[in-house]
Amino acid sequence: MSDFARLSDISRMYGWHVYVVQEEGDQYSKIGTAQNPRYRLGGLRGGNPRQLEMVAVWHVSSRQDALRVELQALANIGASRLHGRDWLNASAEEAMAAVRAAFDQLKIEARKL
Repeated sequence: MSDFARLSDISRMYGWHVYVVQEEGDQYSKIGTAQNPRYRLGGLRGGNPRQLEMVAVWHVSSRQDALRVELQALANIGASRLHGRDWLNASAEEAMAAVRAAFDQLKIEARKL
């Protein structure tokens, strides 16, 4: 299933999501939150000359949980952050590991899509 088709299914889900986006070449990644990951990916692609792919999405029950996981994951990855909080000098695998650790640390239930 294509990345965009999979995101179409996800965007119909009610609630909030934590996602990891990978930039072409797997040098940079981004951890973020969105109600509609498909729409968010479109916005990110519009401002980036390189190919972007949504590599992981987790569904959570509330915006508060999504934001807590995002902030903890960014704290976990720490020194890899570029340009403030937006992009990471980390592979998608490293970013996903930071998100999974954040879910465990915060004891927040999530469903990986």
